[in-house]
Amino acid sequence: MKKILLASTALIAGASAAAADITLSGYGRFGLIYNDTAAQETIVDQRLRLIVTGTAESQNGIAFKAQTRLQWDDGAVAVGDAVGNNTGAIRAAAFHASAGGLTLSIGNVSAAEATPGFYAGGLGYTGFMFVDPWSVGYFGHDIGLTSDADNRGVVMATYKTGAFTVRASVSEGASERKNLGVVYADNGYVVSLSHQESDNNAEDVTKLYVQGALGGATVGLFLDDTAAGNGWGLTGTMSVGAATKVTVTVTESAGGAENAGIGINHDLGGGVSFGAGVADMNGATYAEAGVVFNF
Repeated sequence: MKKILLASTALIAGASAAAADITLSGYGRFGLIYNDTAAQETIVDQRLRLIVTGTAESQNGIAFKAQTRLQWDDGAVAVGDAVGNNTGAIRAAAFHASAGGLTLSIGNVSAAEATPGFYAGGLGYTGFMFVDPWSVGYFGHDIGLTSDADNRGVVMATYKTGAFTVRASVSEGASERKNLGVVYADNGYVVSLSHQESDNNAEDVTKLYVQGALGGATVGLFLDDTAAGNGWGLTGTMSVGAATKVTVTVTESAGGAENAGIGINHDLGGGVSFGAGVADMNGATYAEAGVVFNF
């Protein structure tokens, strides 16, 4: 992460304010993606994501943060999609205020995305499938200001004490969603239980994710309960040598979609990694290989 502006001070209502920082971070990635159900089976994928973060702290110790991002994209969005593009889109902002173990977040934030398991077990260099099969759909969760045109954002409270985190959120848009979750995470072991309730019954979901060490691998088990039935996922990651990891992930959504895949990630040092993966995505063959570099 690089600071692009020097720490600055200002006078607010005659009182000196604490130093404020603006930083840039992000990543670039590029590679090849194959999808035998897409209109163009093989594409060159590329993305640049630039994250802008502003921070400040009040005299009484409350830490404030605002964050947005710019993204340039060119690639298939999902299995079955043709080539799409996203040139310089600016994401709606997220705002946070923290004191002690309590954080209040509003705007483009998500309790679902912050919950362990949501993005666990990702394959390839893009993380094209996860141990959570998203049985209610990605946009069936409280996904900030991106869920639908009517979404007014999310209000979320997070409290952390020791190994425990409690998170609650409410969002209003085409659906009103409430999410409550508790997480225990310590020394690589994770137990996460969350529940989302919506005025759209199809979006009601309870999730359980458990992660721990088994032999030389890190293993995660995911279960959900929805109006459509139950989904599950199993993932395992093992180190092969000092810089290479192999991940296997298998899922079945509540609707019966079955995915199974394997991926490798090799750390090239300096924030650069190579990733590749192949999977059967509910009958479609998907494969990718590429490079990610973080800055």
